[in-house]
Amino acid sequence: MSLADLQQLVWRRLGLRKHLAGRDEIDLLVRLTVENWQGEYYSAAKDDHERQIVAEGTLVAVKRMYRVFTNYDDRQYAMLWSILLQALASAVIQQILRWWLERRANRALLLAWQYELTQ
Repeated sequence: MSLADLQQLVWRRLGLRKHLAGRDEIDLLVRLTVENWQGEYYSAAKDDHERQIVAEGTLVAVKRMYRVFTNYDDRQYAMLWSILLQALASAVIQQILRWWLERRANRALLLAWQYELTQ
């Protein structure tokens, strides 16, 4: 499996609202999520509540990186981010978390992609 395969998987698992942002935006959100994944914190989480707390931190990091990649301006697009992109980013994180929890091999793949993207 490659990062592109993960992007395809997340695209397939998301609901209809994905079409409002488009494939390129979803692929970017997947990439940013992988780059900012906090695997050690997700692993240490004892339950879904703790994983959701970690996911909120991941969402903040993804939003910050999204601003850098897209020259996103809060003043200009505050409503857009809060309504659409934040919901989609959160859904992307949830789908990746679901995938990450499915198999130990997925955890290793994500770690390898994260290393490739951040080095």
